[in-house]
Amino acid sequence: MNALEELIRVCEKCWKSLEDIDYWWVGWEEKNQCIFNSDSIEIMKKFLQDKYSNYDNWYWWQVLYWEIVFKDKTWLERWEYDWSERWEYKKCPERKLSKDEMRVKEIDKQVDALLKERQSLYDKNKN
Repeated sequence: MNALEELIRVCEKCWKSLEDIDYWWVGWEEKNQCIFNSDSIEIMKKFLQDKYSNYDNWYWWQVLYWEIVFKDKTWLERWEYDWSERWEYKKCPERKLSKDEMRVKEIDKQVDALLKERQSLYDKNKN
């Protein structure tokens, strides 16, 4: 398997595609690294195809280091432990709203409902 195929396969397991990537960081050969953003998907594909078209993703040490951040702010990390490389899909924990934030959210809902009601009255009178 090549690096691009592996990346696509792992994204699909997380219900993502390459188009969902916001940016990614990749490191290789110990000191080299680069960052690709969502505008450079084709460059990223070419990089993986040219440099890692036939790499062994289960060898004795980690060849590629990856961190991929998706547009929804979830991310994938690739890491090595005990001579095997793995991917982990991660997302930030959700924070509970404070009482004040819940009140503001409720007020926003009420304001939205009033605006919709006003708009519908306006539309009726307009006809």
